[in-house]
Amino acid sequence: MTRSSASEIAFRCKKKHPKGQLSVTGYTPCLSDSGRIEGKGLSYILAGTGFWTGLPKTEVGEIDTRAPFQSVKAAVSLFGEVAVPKERGRRTPRKSRISAENVIDKETQLLLAEKEFNNIKQKLESDEATKAKADSELESAKQKLQELSEKLRAVTESKKSAIEAAEAVKQYGSELELKKSQYGQEYEERNKELETAREQYLAVAIELDAKKQELNKIRQDFDAALEVKLAAFQQAAEAQLSAKMHSERVAELTKQITAMKEAIKQVKFATQQVYNEQEAIAADKEMLKKSHMAAKEEAEKKLSASREFSIRVEIEEVKMKQAQQNEIKARKEAERESLNGDHNARLQQLLLEAETARKEAKEMKNNIETLRKDANAAEMAVKEVKQKLEQALEQAGHAKAAEKKALDNMRKIAAAMAELEAIITSKNEADEKVEENLKAIEEIKAATEMAEKSAASAETAQSVLEGELRRRRQQEELVRSATMAYPNRLGFGRTGSASSASVAVRRKDGGFGRKSQKSNDYGAFRRTFKRHSTTNGNDWRRVDDWAMTGPGRRFHWARR
Repeated sequence: MTRSSASEIAFRCKKKHPKGQLSVTGYTPCLSDSGRIEGKGLSYILAGTGFWTGLPKTEVGEIDTRAPFQSVKAAVSLFGEVAVPKERGRRTPRKSRISAENVIDKETQLLLAEKEFNNIKQKLESDEATKAKADSELESAKQKLQELSEKLRAVTESKKSAIEAAEAVKQYGSELELKKSQYGQEYEERNKELETAREQYLAVAIELDAKKQELNKIRQDFDAALEVKLAAFQQAAEAQLSAKMHSERVAELTKQITAMKEAIKQVKFATQQVYNEQEAIAADKEMLKKSHMAAKEEAEKKLSASREFSIRVEIEEVKMKQAQQNEIKARKEAERESLNGDHNARLQQLLLEAETARKEAKEMKNNIETLRKDANAAEMAVKEVKQKLEQALEQAGHAKAAEKKALDNMRKIAAAMAELEAIITSKNEADEKVEENLKAIEEIKAATEMAEKSAASAETAQSVLEGELRRRRQQEELVRSATMAYPNRLGFGRTGSASSASVAVRRKDGGFGRKSQKSNDYGAFRRTFKRHSTTNGNDWRRVDDWAMTGPGRRFHWARR
């Protein structure tokens, strides 16, 4: 008994009962004395006669029993094995059945392997689809991150411009404070405007600090999204590598399956040739048997018709014919034995090929199992990538919300900048008024110069000038000290006396000097204090400028 795993063998009788069928599942059957086919733990009913050929059949049951067997020997004789020794006659069909069973086993195993291969191929295709989807989602996330980075750049640039504008406003406010300290009570109203501008500047600075914090948060979110994107790219590369390895393994399996298919085709072709040769031998045997029976019947008729000398002659002829038939039969038996030997060798070769095919199928099954595990791992990796992409999309949504907030804040900053521009325009107007006042002061100084020509009007002009220039007392003191310290540089050395040669005037550049009455040239000196803003506070830096011009030469020197 040889077991056939996952195979079905059906036999059909061809000679006397062509409609009779037999379906066997499980073990290789054997004939009992009662005309039944029995196996280990199984019982089968045989019906019909003739030669059996292997055909796949799924149903098991009784078949036509109109012509049952008389005995096991009669059933065996139907297979054309009457004149063959028992051992040899039993081994040949059993080996053919074993080879057929092995071929069917290999076919079923191949079908199962092909099914598993198709399933793995479908899983790989689904994995590739999910990978493509993940790549598209990664590209979209990358584009969104680029957009966010561009928006962050725009926000930072706008922030820088706002900071520069705030610094300009701060400098302008410091200048206004300086001018207010210089011009005193006349600019009390401007002081109020400066206070309002300072408050607005503080509000803008607070808003800028808030925007800076929001930008830091956005930068942190952007860094986190960038890390998630890098991790997703790494996982996508790993998934692509595993998919490539799976594709290579699938290609190897396809090559192995094609080789197994070709081997199975060769086995089928060889078994079909063996069956055809056995059928030809059985047909020749049947024809010889029929001719022998016909000759025997004719001999018996002739024996019954004549009992004389002719009967002996005919018997001799019959013996001669029988001897010839025996010789022919012996030749046929020899040919059949040689063919059986060739067939046995070919069957052994086919069995070896089937064994190798079984081993290859087992290896292919193991490879398919590993591929299935790898596909499951790839699927899990793709799921993780998908989850991380969803998280990245959520973070991108948060980044969009932060971007909207930043845009709103930028709008607020733009409104604040508009207010600052309005303040700057008002300050420009204040500067124009200051220039007008300076022009008025220059006119007053010109009037004082005209008043100095007479002694009586000089005192009144001096009092008016002191009343008008009380706000500039510190500058006057500095100018006086400079005139005392540097008389030659102011032109007093050339004329001999300051009162007769030059007049103290205020130049257009804001400094004080002496104007020569003769040559209308300036020998000028200016010492001012400029207020410089630092991080620790406000400090004063002195600037000394000397400018001296005359016929034929120009000279300018500055010290800081």
